[in-house]
Amino acid sequence: MLLYVIRQNGMTMGLDEVFVKGEAFEQIQKVLKESTDESKRLIKAFRENDTDVLQRAPGRSLKETLELRIRQVLAEARKKAEEIAANYIGDDAHSVIMTKSGARGNILNLGQMSAVVGQQAIRGERINRGYNSRTLPHFKVDDLTPKARGFVEQSYRNGLDPSGFFFHAMGGREGLVDTAVRTSTSGYMQRRLVNALQDMVIENDGTVRNADKNIIQFDFGDDNINPQHTDHGDAVNLDVLLLKAQTLNTNEIQAKLKGKETKKKQKPKAKEQKEKPKKESKEERETAEVPSEEDIRAEFEEETGKNAVWQGKVTKQYKEWREEKYEV
Repeated sequence: MLLYVIRQNGMTMGLDEVFVKGEAFEQIQKVLKESTDESKRLIKAFRENDTDVLQRAPGRSLKETLELRIRQVLAEARKKAEEIAANYIGDDAHSVIMTKSGARGNILNLGQMSAVVGQQAIRGERINRGYNSRTLPHFKVDDLTPKARGFVEQSYRNGLDPSGFFFHAMGGREGLVDTAVRTSTSGYMQRRLVNALQDMVIENDGTVRNADKNIIQFDFGDDNINPQHTDHGDAVNLDVLLLKAQTLNTNEIQAKLKGKETKKKQKPKAKEQKEKPKKESKEERETAEVPSEEDIRAEFEEETGKNAVWQGKVTKQYKEWREEKYEV
């Protein structure tokens, strides 16, 4: 059924779905401006060593506290912009349906396409490397503003400016390098784990032992639960079981109700059928006046279209008809 529905109604999205305009676009720009102004206020407090505005976080320097606060402000702004864009697009859009159902993508991807790409980071920090005391030649020396440190204010739909394009490429390069470097590391770790655990089995007493029968665990995983058969870490998901039970009960009830409705519909049909005429009893026929022979013959000829007497003899068909009808 689901495959048939998908064949009839394709699940796709167009560029217009992520095109935010009008009041929603103005709200996003207002949120971004407020975050930029707040970041500048924190930078000013850092340069003036104003601890009332910028209080040093425990275990961090004032510069580290500034970076932490700016990242928090920009992350909050990006989140608000994503919510505005999602509300503008609506729940009926295919892109939102794919996101909320978990089929493809997430709210971050949708927000980057429609609202703002957001802060680009290298190793979890704002971009601070490049030229001498600045990230790109487009900015002044020691510029700590969000735009100069990798915050991309544009969306993919509206297009990135040159500085945003460069910053986005910097963040993407880190992902490519991690893919190449970490793949070999994780693969080698998996190989060592497989070789170390390959002779371990669960015995009949529930203990985990190796080939030498040494006990590794008294209970498998300390709970004797197979992870392959769990539901998001729980041995049993009661909510899902109750939902299935309710669904089955509902189907049974509907089937019973449907059966009753069918029977009700069939009853009037039986009543509508013409009732067969009841044969008169012998006593009723005896009490009733028997017509004369001539009248009976006339009735036979009129009903059958045949003669009751042929060549001076009463026909066999007439005798049977008269006996059945009048029993005489």
